[in-house]
Amino acid sequence: MTVPVSDFTSTLRQAIEESRAAGTPVRELEERASAACATSSEYLGEAGEAITRFLERHGHELPPATVAKFRACLAEAGKVWPKYRP
Repeated sequence: MTVPVSDFTSTLRQAIEESRAAGTPVRELEERASAACATSSEYLGEAGEAITRFLERHGHELPPATVAKFRACLAEAGKVWPKYRP
């Protein structure tokens, strides 16, 4: 079964840049979210995990609009990996 997922890479990049501007360390998130994956499902799982961990550690340090962008990305990853649904 194919699940349509919107491309959230632009939103994710914006949220990462906003996090960097807020002084939050984003290196691990960037590395995990940009890792090479064999399938789109694998990418969505990796990105979902990276975003979830990042928000658990640093979500309280970010502007609400930035957190909302990360949650929008999680909503897309959650279409394939329900555990990442916000």
